[in-house]
Amino acid sequence: LEEEAVVKNLIFDSPRIEIGDYNYFVGVLAAVTIKATIENVHILDAVISGNNNSTVGGLIANPTYYTTITSCSAQNISLITPNSLPVGGLCGDIRTSTIINASYVSGKIIGSSEVGGIVGLSGMDCSIKNCHAVVDVKGKQTVGGIVGSSGRYPIINNYAEGSVEATEMNMLKVWSAAGIVGYLDSDWSNSEAKIITGNISNVAITSPQGAKAVHRIVGRTISNEHYEEGEEVRIELGLENNFAGSAATINGIAIESADNSSVEGSDINLSDTTKEFYEEIGFLFGENSTNPWILTESNTPEIYFINQPLSLSLNIHSLTAT
Repeated sequence: LEEEAVVKNLIFDSPRIEIGDYNYFVGVLAAVTIKATIENVHILDAVISGNNNSTVGGLIANPTYYTTITSCSAQNISLITPNSLPVGGLCGDIRTSTIINASYVSGKIIGSSEVGGIVGLSGMDCSIKNCHAVVDVKGKQTVGGIVGSSGRYPIINNYAEGSVEATEMNMLKVWSAAGIVGYLDSDWSNSEAKIITGNISNVAITSPQGAKAVHRIVGRTISNEHYEEGEEVRIELGLENNFAGSAATINGIAIESADNSSVEGSDINLSDTTKEFYEEIGFLFGENSTNPWILTESNTPEIYFINQPLSLSLNIHSLTAT
């Protein structure tokens, strides 16, 4: 797309992309955007596949420089790119003040490293808020239900469901896998600014037995840095009000925690939660991108446009809304 492009109210139905030898940035809408405005764009039943090392996103591979993405989705996506990184259900690599808000991904996502349900790699001054992922995500390492790897910038009020699988350790001998963020950059300044807040994980995580940096909310943090013998291990201070449901197991084992500021988050029974609980941790309820959540009959949050018809399929015998 050209710089400062505006794309609104667009649907892609069943696109197919086979990644070629020289496709370094791959997305259904665009490879790269600069200062773009993307709103109400939906990718339905996409298949993206290939064995090359590319940056891959279901919507955009590399949105950058003040790009905003609002009320967008990649629904029932099949993103099978086992040698690619970063890889995200919506965007592969977001940079320089890119904002993603009120967006949704469902489907299967396979990449090499830095693999996320919404975003693979989130960089400088970017933010991911009010996003919902219902995904099965798999990579060698650095895998997250919302974000694979992130700098220290806001990831707020997101809800992840499904599964995350990390299969191999990296050079630091960690797997870096979690329901929300697989890898979070370290902060050595002892800042207590909260950056990963108000998120809910109901993601089952699988990794080799004994794998390091595998947790329900955030995988690798400053605690997993290399410390000399006798050196005090730092604790991650940037987490607050994060919760994990009963499906958020690690290798099938339930983890118990009452600390919502820890890498495991606090236990929550989602069927017993109320709208008031979600509002207390920052979820905004309504029917638009500013107040993007609705409450389902099972007391779980859902992005407002999910059950709205997006396209019409016509033939001589029937009319189907999807």
